[in-house]
Amino acid sequence: MKPHLARNLTLLSHAGLVITVVLWYFVFDPPRFVFSTVLSLMYLAILLLPAYGLIKRKRRIYMWSSYLILLVFMHAIVETYANQTHRGFAVTELLLSLVFFISSTLCMRYERQGLL
Repeated sequence: MKPHLARNLTLLSHAGLVITVVLWYFVFDPPRFVFSTVLSLMYLAILLLPAYGLIKRKRRIYMWSSYLILLVFMHAIVETYANQTHRGFAVTELLLSLVFFISSTLCMRYERQGLL
């Protein structure tokens, strides 16, 4: 895979994850209680933490954002199994987090080699 394709896939999958979470938790299944709202906002904040660094091509962002995305991956697996009404969102989140993890790992490799 070419370095710029890996970077573009990282950015697109990250944007797709943010859009999926916003649509899922704030449009189609909004929180009913204050605690659920706080949890949804914290989940969105976890996704938004690496956004600035990804856009600015910060070198270490690819490494720690791939660690953060593992939380999203685990959440997607649990929701795919447990939540039958919104399984489409969960599968989308699962696939996008997998694409993000693989492409950010490739970006780390290309960054180390000086290709990106």
